[in-house]
Amino acid sequence: QIAAVLALHGGDLQLGGFKAISSRAAAHLARHRGRLHLHGVSALSIAAAAALGRRQGLLCLRDVRRLSAGQAAGLSRHRGALLFHSLEIDDVVAAHLARHEGSLSARADDGIPPARLRLLMQHVGQVALTGLATIDERRAAVLAEQRLWHDAPGMSGLFLNDVTRLTPAAAGRLATHRAGGLSLNGLKLLSEDVASRLLPHPLLCLDGVKSVTDRVAAVLAEHQGGVLSLKGLERVSRAAVERLRGNPGIELPRRLCEPGSRPAAAGGKLSREAMIRVIDDLVRRGERMLGQIGRAHV
Repeated sequence: QIAAVLALHGGDLQLGGFKAISSRAAAHLARHRGRLHLHGVSALSIAAAAALGRRQGLLCLRDVRRLSAGQAAGLSRHRGALLFHSLEIDDVVAAHLARHEGSLSARADDGIPPARLRLLMQHVGQVALTGLATIDERRAAVLAEQRLWHDAPGMSGLFLNDVTRLTPAAAGRLATHRAGGLSLNGLKLLSEDVASRLLPHPLLCLDGVKSVTDRVAAVLAEHQGGVLSLKGLERVSRAAVERLRGNPGIELPRRLCEPGSRPAAAGGKLSREAMIRVIDDLVRRGERMLGQIGRAHV
């Protein structure tokens, strides 16, 4: 079979031409250890989902729109990055996805019930939620409770890169998040209130912010966590740049850094594909670190 041959491939597989996948083909592809993109598949049988759930490594099911309880249960056993773009998540699917371990990318609209969001936040690993443009204080509090990666703070992360508007109250709730990095690259502008409320988060990514006032820069310059990324800055005064440069934990675009001060990549919002690579890389590094910690205590 074609799937059996493709499973032997040592690199990534982009199989956008598959409109459906049989359980037998899925069983062959489950042996593939690279990144597997099944972009053309819009539905899975329970047997195919169970087969794919036995594989490890990135699995992208971009066009799958619905999962039954049985299908979601099968996929929940998958280990690695599990990526959806079109999936309509109900409470049953959310409960099963919460048992998945690795990293999860899924779509959630602004009206997602807090109880359903709480289920997703029980997932073990990084979570990227697309489709959320606004977050109220209640949902922000739920998001801030994201489960730690094997009880280790800082090893996971939350990607909310479609959020374009954030109230100070919601920002304050999100700042209590401690599972790992918090990415809010959809924010283009920051008010003083939002900036000050987000500031307590130790690993904060705001690469979508294009400009800051001198007063907002003064607030951000007081960040005391591990990293505050502002790599998308384009319009900022000299005085504001000097303030931000004075904090070694703040990452700026290369052109705003003094020669030899510290490396920084060019700014800009990550593409979806780049975000997927970042999630996958962080998860693998976290797994290696946790393994080392575990061996050290044996």
